[in-house]
Order: sequence, then structure tokens, then C-alpha cells
Amino acid sequence: MATWKNASAVFTGGTAQIQQFKGRKVRAKVAMQLGLYDPVNNTQAVTTLMPGAVGLVSNPHPTALVGLLIAFDKRPGAMVTTLDSMMRGGSFQVVVVNEPTFKMQFEVES
Repeated sequence: MATWKNASAVFTGGTAQIQQFKGRKVRAKVAMQLGLYDPVNNTQAVTTLMPGAVGLVSNPHPTALVGLLIAFDKRPGAMVTTLDSMMRGGSFQVVVVNEPTFKMQFEVES
């Protein structure tokens, strides 16, 4: 059974630590609207994450100094396992989360 810890308890921040968290499961604690990361179309779309939504840390944001990218499967109830399997399935979205929001509104599987 998964054990979840508040992100603030295990994440101090910075690009190096985001890289260390790559592929780790994270879970939204509350409903929130977040911007979608779409470097190809450069759109300004948003999505709503529901409490309990599970995603995977993918990368530091390439241009924001204090942000990270988290991938979520778009299929309701899909089991999130690895970034590779999510990308192969093709049904995912990536959201941009700043570090303070990540620390306050997410949990990390340990």
C-alpha cells in the first residue's frame, strides 16, 4: 500500500531536486486549476485537477525558475505507473506547477 507524505515534508525545491523526483508519483490534495504545458502549440489552456488525481513528476519547467512539470493520464481511473508507459499510451496532459503550490497542494508517494 502506498504511503503519501506532504510534498513540503520531502521537497525543498530547486532544479536538482526536481530532477531527482522525476518519475515519482504525486497526488493532488485539493481541486485546482493549472495551466497546461504545450510547447508545440504554445496555447494558454487550463485544466482542473480533482483531489486525489495521481500524476508523475516529469521535469523542471524549461523556462520558469521555480516550476515543475507533472504528467497526468487523461483517462479517468487509469493506473499511473511510469512516464514511459504514459507517453506510449499517448493520453496524457502535462501541467505547470510552481514550487510553492507543489509544496502546499500535493503529496508525494514514498
